[in-house]
This record gives sequence, C-alpha cells and structure tokens, in this order.
Amino acid sequence: MPFPLEWSVTDVVRFIRTTDCAPLARIFMDQEIDGQALLLLNLPTVQECMDLKLGPAIKLCHHIERVKLAQVLSSTVSQY
Repeated sequence: MPFPLEWSVTDVVRFIRTTDCAPLARIFMDQEIDGQALLLLNLPTVQECMDLKLGPAIKLCHHIERVKLAQVLSSTVSQY
C-alpha cells in the first residue's frame, strides 16, 4: 500500500475496515475521503461532519493520528 497521503478512497476504506471503527467505513466511501483528506481530519471535523458521538469520534481520531504519525515517521526516515 502506498504512503497514506497517496491513498485512494478505496485504500482509506480498506484501512478503516481493519480497525474497531469498521462500521464507519461506509461514511468514508460516501464522503469520498482519500488519504489526503484523511490526514486533514481532526476531532471537531469528525464530530461535526460525520455526525458522530464523542466516543466513536475519539476512537476514529486515534486511528487517524496513528496514520499521521506513521506518515511523518516514514517521511523523516526517507529523508536520510
């Protein structure tokens, strides 16, 4: 799979389905969220735009933050 920044909508949906937020995968497909959009998501945006309660929104943001961190670490390592 390419770097998260390069993920297609299908890649994002595939990733979400591997988490405990799998039931939310359909939202990512319906909203056409690709890797670039995924990396821009934050808690307020997830709560407001996806109409999620706080618990599921926090869980989802935790997974998104893990992807962001992996992206940063991969970019840092590839620079050296």
